[in-house]
Amino acid sequence: MKIRRARINDALALLTAIIVLALDQWTKAWVVTNLSPPNSNSGTQIFTYLYLRMLNTGSLWYKLIFGLIIGGALGNLIDRARHSGYVIDFIAFRIPQIGFYFAIFNLADAAISIGVFLLFVTLLFGNLRRPGETHQSTHSKQETASPVPPTTSSGVIHSSKEHDAQT
Repeated sequence: MKIRRARINDALALLTAIIVLALDQWTKAWVVTNLSPPNSNSGTQIFTYLYLRMLNTGSLWYKLIFGLIIGGALGNLIDRARHSGYVIDFIAFRIPQIGFYFAIFNLADAAISIGVFLLFVTLLFGNLRRPGETHQSTHSKQETASPVPPTTSSGVIHSSKEHDAQT
């Protein structure tokens, strides 16, 4: 049952990557056909290795984050292959009255940026709690499954044997 759920999560991550890739390529094709693209951006990242490490495991949240990142990266890689190493960037936020000029980007860049931001926030603040899960049940799961030795309220780390002797 757990592997089936993991495979469903993998399929949803793949679907996210495909949707990002398709939307990115469609918007770039539309811009090239109907507008003249401005300067291009040469930045891209690949997180495929990290995703493959959690294949058939990991939460749906992580899978969707990696779907955003991988879909965006593939979109930019396809652009580089099709346009002699360049990426088509066409979204620009500017407020010339106050001198505000934000970087020019595309849908793939946005997907990568959002995915990396969500990954950073998720890693920084830990796993998101499931609705209805109490602090006690979370604490119990961590106590039995955590490879990190328990600490006292003063922050001193004790070995497992010391902890077992105290309890």
